[in-house]
Amino acid sequence: MKIRRTTALIAYWTAALIIVAMILLSLDYSFTEALFMSSLFSPGVVAAKFFLSQAEKGGSNKAVINAVYIFGAIAVMEFLLIVIGHRLLEYIEEQSPLYLGIGVADILVNPVFVAVIILLILAGEHLVRQKYKETSEVRTISFTSDRHKMIMNSNEISYIESNDSEVWVVANDRRRFRNKTGISQWENLLGKDFIRVHRSYLVRKELIQETLYDSLTLADGTSIPVSRKYRDIVASLSDN
Repeated sequence: MKIRRTTALIAYWTAALIIVAMILLSLDYSFTEALFMSSLFSPGVVAAKFFLSQAEKGGSNKAVINAVYIFGAIAVMEFLLIVIGHRLLEYIEEQSPLYLGIGVADILVNPVFVAVIILLILAGEHLVRQKYKETSEVRTISFTSDRHKMIMNSNEISYIESNDSEVWVVANDRRRFRNKTGISQWENLLGKDFIRVHRSYLVRKELIQETLYDSLTLADGTSIPVSRKYRDIVASLSDN
């Protein structure tokens, strides 16, 4: 499934760049030039994907404001990239006796046009990722918390946190259940849908939204530390 998703994402990005290039053909670029110019949208897409995930952590109102600032900064970056890219093509064409001196089209440096292209590419990538998303194996888990027997589905559990002799089972709604079962036993019990990222943390894979060098972020904004021992394993998740 991982190979299929990687192949699908590569095919999607190739198709997306070609489609944008086809749009730019109407601006008097040759196909090669249009393909080069379309590739200049890639840094903006990557930046938008990263920074928008950060903006979502501040609450709905703050997220909207942050998104506006983010797209403003990306529009400036894309403006500079497009102008530099165009000037590079212009310089190359100046060496030809057929040089016509075509200027940068207004639409290429229009922030609305840039934002629409970036959002469309991001939306398409999201659909591809969802289509090839690994399905989780839901199982019923029973355990004892403060002398009460608890029964939960594995997909209701967000992460397991070990704190000395106590282990906390943290649910998706952030309820916490104290338990005496060791985290290594929980790792065996929950199976492949969870990943050990620290000696004290076991996390459900599908909830991971972002992985950094020494931490990761879950869908609800919770930050989980990643120890040196598990960094390579966690880093490999972002490649899938």
